[in-house]
Amino acid sequence: MHTLMAATDLSSRSGKALHQAMLIALQCEARLVILHVVDERQPTDLVDRRISEVKTFLNASAADIGRLNGLEVDVIVRCGIPHLVIAETAREQAVDLIVMGAHQKDALRDLFSNTTIERVLRGGVAPVLLVNEDPVPLYRRVLFAIDAANPSARTAYAARNLPFLEAADISVLHAFWAPGKGKLRQAGVNPARIAQYVEETALEAATDLVSFLHQEGRHDPVEKIVFTEGEPVSAIREATARWRSQLAVIGIQRRTGLRRLLCPSSAKQILRQVSCDILAVPLKDSSSAGRDPAAPDRLRVWPYP
Repeated sequence: MHTLMAATDLSSRSGKALHQAMLIALQCEARLVILHVVDERQPTDLVDRRISEVKTFLNASAADIGRLNGLEVDVIVRCGIPHLVIAETAREQAVDLIVMGAHQKDALRDLFSNTTIERVLRGGVAPVLLVNEDPVPLYRRVLFAIDAANPSARTAYAARNLPFLEAADISVLHAFWAPGKGKLRQAGVNPARIAQYVEETALEAATDLVSFLHQEGRHDPVEKIVFTEGEPVSAIREATARWRSQLAVIGIQRRTGLRRLLCPSSAKQILRQVSCDILAVPLKDSSSAGRDPAAPDRLRVWPYP
C-alpha cells in the first residue's frame, strides 16, 4: 500500500477519519493525501476565499503531521461535486485506500438520498474505509461478511492481506437464505419438515463457505466461522456488537452497486446501521488458477448466536 487519501469536510467525524488514516499510513509507511472539496454552488468570490482558507488550515495541519510522524503528506483542495471530485482525485493520485468519516445522520434525508460515501463506493475506484469509531493504532478484531456465491467475496476476503490488517483476529460471517421456507409455511407443510429443509440449506451454505475459505486462504488463522439464517444487515450488526468487532469488511459489485449481501438497499443499511468501522472493497477481476487443490484443513463452525 503506497498512498492513502483522507477525504475531509473538516467536521469532527472527518477528524476521526483523518486520524485513523494517519495511523494506517504510519503502519504501512505510505504517503497520505488530504482532500477537501469546496461546494461549487456558491458565488465565485466565496468559493475562492474558502479554498484559500482551507488550504492554509490543512497545509499547517499536514506540516504538523509530517513533522511529528515522519510521513509524506500532501494537501489537495478542489471545487466541485464531492463524490465526483473524490473519485477523480483517487484515480489521479493512484490511491490504494480512501478513508472517510461517517455522514451526519438525518433520518428524513436518508430516506430519499444517497450519502457521499455511498456514491463514492458505486464508482469502485478503490477500497473505502468508513470510520465510525474512535481511531485505533491497530485493528485487532475484524469481521469479514462473506457470501461465498458472490463474485465480490473473493476480493473482500483478499483484504485480509492488507498491511494494516496483518495483526487482526479474523472472524467470518455468512448469512444464508432459505428461499422456500415461506412457501412451505403457506402450504401448511409440517414444521419438522420445514426445519429439516432449513437445516439442509444451512449445511449447504456451511459447505460452500468452508470450501471458499480453503480456496482463498488455506493457512489463514480464523478465530470464528459462523453462518446464520437471515438477512445480512441484522446478522452483521448483531455479530459486530456481540464480538466487539472494530472493523467489518464487505465486498461490493463494481458495476451494479452493492448487491445481495450487498444489494443497494442492504448496503445502505449496513453503512448506516453497523456501528464499527467498515471497509468496503470493490470487485476486481481475479483468477483462482494455480491454487493448491489439497484437502481443506479442519475448520470449526460456531453456532449462531
